[in-house]
Amino acid sequence: MKIVTLESDFLASSFRELGHEVFYIRWDTEFAEKKNFLQVNRPIYYRDLLTIFDKYSFQPDLVLWHDVGNIPRVWGLEALECPTVGFFVDTYCNPWHIPYSYAFDCSLVAQKNAVPLFNEDDYAKVNKWFPLFYNKRRAFNDSVIRDIPVCFVGTVDSKQNELRKKFLDQFAKFCPVLVKKGAYQPLFARSKIVLNQSAACELNYRTFEAAACGAAVLTEDCDNGLLDLFTPGENILPLYERGNARQAADIALEMLNDEKKLAEIAASGERLVNEKHSSIARAQEILDSIGEFSGTTRRRLASGEFIRAKLMLAAMFICGETKTVLPLNMINHFSEIAKTYQQRWDKVALFR
Repeated sequence: MKIVTLESDFLASSFRELGHEVFYIRWDTEFAEKKNFLQVNRPIYYRDLLTIFDKYSFQPDLVLWHDVGNIPRVWGLEALECPTVGFFVDTYCNPWHIPYSYAFDCSLVAQKNAVPLFNEDDYAKVNKWFPLFYNKRRAFNDSVIRDIPVCFVGTVDSKQNELRKKFLDQFAKFCPVLVKKGAYQPLFARSKIVLNQSAACELNYRTFEAAACGAAVLTEDCDNGLLDLFTPGENILPLYERGNARQAADIALEMLNDEKKLAEIAASGERLVNEKHSSIARAQEILDSIGEFSGTTRRRLASGEFIRAKLMLAAMFICGETKTVLPLNMINHFSEIAKTYQQRWDKVALFR
């Protein structure tokens, strides 16, 4: 099968390992190209995609758009004649995810509690809970010694998570914790416990990545399917109440005093994510589910007016971003996209 992945390459290598041919396209400030990879430095649209497919002799059997937390740089996916899949991660801070999802035959939703938001009774597309995962090229256990009792690796001062710094500062008053930004694997693989805290009670990548690196995961009771995937006290540490740094520190100190139990939980968590929550497992799940949504492609192509209205709404949501103030040229850009979607379908030259 020929698969195009857009924005993220988290699943590209896994599709290749499963024997499929993959062409990866992402947006960045510079233009670059090499075999089966293209980096574009401007937004791309339907006709651009067709030009790319023709130029590189790559006619896809499946197109996967993977949310990377940025505003979308690809528009016109709703006009593609092959099955399309959208993978939505941070819906809690990106309300445009919901209308944008109508460009796809299948919406994979990382946060279980958000799945109902993607449903609309009078329009048939597949919406599935699709938990996050780890990529074995980025997260792996090469530990020689675990000399870091507790660590946290991640952004501390994000506008999307203003409570994190306060939580980490409070935790450090009761239990020492190494807090760093940047590459997580070298630190997770040396840590006995990885402390996890989410922006909005979401089940985040860190949960899976820390376990894959062989650390015991100390995370909050975040719902969103956490207890469907993990068992506290067995493959992750007991949960702490969200925001309760003292409780989290007490759990960490108790477990550090029971090295045998701590090691057992860490090993169990590592086995679990290796078996069920790797990028290979998720890639195979997408391939196995194609039969569920392949029939919706014709419905999508025949529903131009309905889908156009949804995508117009997505562009308008982005224009009105409140957390991230967009520069004027970007606001004008998405305003033009919204206006374009208001036109008659057969005159939307930008997209079809």
